[in-house]
Amino acid sequence: MDSERIWNEFSTNIYCFIRKRVHHDEDAQDLLQETFLKIHKSNHQLRDIQKLLPWLYQITRNVLYDFYQNQAKQNSIYPQLALEIGEKTEEDQEELHCCLRPFIQELPEPYRTTMILSELEGIKHKHLAGQLNVSHSAIKSRVKRGREHLKKRFLQCCRFSLDDKGLLSGENQCQKCPS
Repeated sequence: MDSERIWNEFSTNIYCFIRKRVHHDEDAQDLLQETFLKIHKSNHQLRDIQKLLPWLYQITRNVLYDFYQNQAKQNSIYPQLALEIGEKTEEDQEELHCCLRPFIQELPEPYRTTMILSELEGIKHKHLAGQLNVSHSAIKSRVKRGREHLKKRFLQCCRFSLDDKGLLSGENQCQKCPS
């Protein structure tokens, strides 16, 4: 069965399946596209057309699983940054998550790689030092500077200010973040 026909017949149902499992419509749309990209790439592997529907939903479940795995990895950085920026509500942490994601990609090298591997991938500093062939103190320094850069960008973008105790205060006015 060709990919266009699969899209026409099943995209609405698969979208509904995905949408029930994610919080944001944008994520659901992205995941639907990713699912159909994988379906298109592996269409030749389907040997029994009678098993098309289970095959489609297995690919969809795999895409959702990967999405949640990535979310879990990305969320590992935010508790540490929240400690540096201050304790906030769950809603504030969601805004923080939204705002920081693009800023991690803006980090200059070697901070970006170090932050991704250390904070997102959870690789221990000593192991990472060996992996990147630098000293343990260099890794710690890169992580510290990377966090400082993220904190600075977040504060610039979102127009939060720090109170006298160094905690966030103010309202989110960020154009990149949902209200």
